[in-house]
Amino acid sequence: MFLKFFLFSLGVTLAASSIAGTSLHSATNDFVENPFVAVGVNPATHVVTGYFSARRTAPGGTDACKFLFRGRVGQDGKVRLTIRDALTGQQSAPAQGQQNPATLTIAKSSVRIELPETLAPGDCDWILEWVGGPHVTKDQRGFTLSVDTGPQDDWIGVAAIRSKRAYFHDAPDAASVRKAFLVAGNIAYVTEEKPGWYHVRFTHAARVTTGWIRKSDTVQF
Repeated sequence: MFLKFFLFSLGVTLAASSIAGTSLHSATNDFVENPFVAVGVNPATHVVTGYFSARRTAPGGTDACKFLFRGRVGQDGKVRLTIRDALTGQQSAPAQGQQNPATLTIAKSSVRIELPETLAPGDCDWILEWVGGPHVTKDQRGFTLSVDTGPQDDWIGVAAIRSKRAYFHDAPDAASVRKAFLVAGNIAYVTEEKPGWYHVRFTHAARVTTGWIRKSDTVQF
């Protein structure tokens, strides 16, 4: 039993070390910044999840580009991403014959996403062009999104709520439901995962709420 535990601990340590060697880590910038990005890196599974948003504010309203991404750390340290529109939930499909996927790399204090124009969901193509440099640049391949982030944080994933109401629970079971809930479009940070459940942290203004929510209440890839 001790040997099994030791081998498990060693495996987690090696996984974390491997990701640390590529500078991949969980981080975000301030939610009011434009563009905004949040990245969650799970050191045990090498899975990277995240959320990106950019907005164009003009008289009469605000146009938004919001997408979710998920991928796994490759041997070269890059993450090949699957992109899903955060507004509609639709997954972006590569154009016929397209070989270049969206990719993500993380430096010490910044996130860089290479996004082919054909994978930009919804109205992201023209909104990103409007936002422009230095955070957004464009060439013949598509967009490069560079966002400065804060220091490394402790969450292991980023989850977007899809249900009308996603209730918090005190434990990963139906009986411990609370009155507090999240709503569709909220972004929460995953700190622990169990079958069918996420333990999340949600910050609104200066208030932080933590608890378990059902995975089925979040956008899944």
